[in-house]
Amino acid sequence: MLSDIRVAYDRVKHETQVTALRSDQKVPGAWMNKEEMKAPFHYRVHMKVDYYDPVADVTTVEHRYMFADDYKAVGDYVEEFPDYALSKDYVQEKEFVGAQVVGVTVNMREGVPF
Repeated sequence: MLSDIRVAYDRVKHETQVTALRSDQKVPGAWMNKEEMKAPFHYRVHMKVDYYDPVADVTTVEHRYMFADDYKAVGDYVEEFPDYALSKDYVQEKEFVGAQVVGVTVNMREGVPF
């Protein structure tokens, strides 16, 4: 039931531990959510992303995610996120300030090109 709640509310396991990782460390497999996703990717990387809105002069924190095929260090995902966000048309009128990986979900679906 807890895994169903995590999926429904987009929650991740071990968020506190994941956010404490150094940028050169990878999220251990035991700390990852496992889910059968329809997306043809190995991982969904959950992030808290900081945006600055120059019109309102406010910084906001939003939950975003990106899909990835490679198992990387958390800092590598953070570096890739701005380009990924631009390709997906995430909020363009706000400026990207920074991001932090809060969790990773592994795609357990059969037939995903691993």
